[in-house]
Amino acid sequence: MSIFGTGKAGLYPTSGAINISSVSYSGGLTQIDTASAHGLSAGDGVLIQGVSGTTVLNRSWKVYSIVDTDSFKIVNDSIETPTGGNITKGIYFAKSLITSYDFCIPNELDYRSIINGNKSYTNLGDYGQFKLIDLLWLYSSASTRMSSIYVYYHTNVIFAPHTKSIKDSGSSLVYCRLKGFRPFYWKNFINYDALELTLETIKYHDVTKLIV
Repeated sequence: MSIFGTGKAGLYPTSGAINISSVSYSGGLTQIDTASAHGLSAGDGVLIQGVSGTTVLNRSWKVYSIVDTDSFKIVNDSIETPTGGNITKGIYFAKSLITSYDFCIPNELDYRSIINGNKSYTNLGDYGQFKLIDLLWLYSSASTRMSSIYVYYHTNVIFAPHTKSIKDSGSSLVYCRLKGFRPFYWKNFINYDALELTLETIKYHDVTKLIV
């Protein structure tokens, strides 16, 4: 679906951010130096937030390479001078499909006046549900991949449907809950393990500001 752009999805915990100490550029790559060990590996997902000076960095990225325990590189050729910001380690769905996005039916609060019995309604707004299929057989170890994703099952996460996160009309992150976790065989072929994930936003938001 075109609403998601051309990038791939990312899934990140709502806590555990590590501050960025410096940023440098060379040969089309951006090196991110962190204030403490980042714990990343090549191919991991990393969410960068809060950087000023070059907002292009504030999004979801796939780690290109690891320099050392406190430095890694992403593919980005910006030459601006950023300051501040932090990173959050997560999962980058490089081999996945977003199969659907549904606007769920808005809920309404039904009030009845204690004075005259008249009803009034307050619309709580829209919320959304994503379905994502990860093609596990395309990774070196399907079981390891599934285990790493299972850590997030039944937890609140930051979900980036393409490279950017879901935000509300006030530009605050809209957290999602990973509520569905279904392993299956892709097109019923037993050698093609796949995993369907269902994520639902946990707060109401203005759908016109869904992805910014």
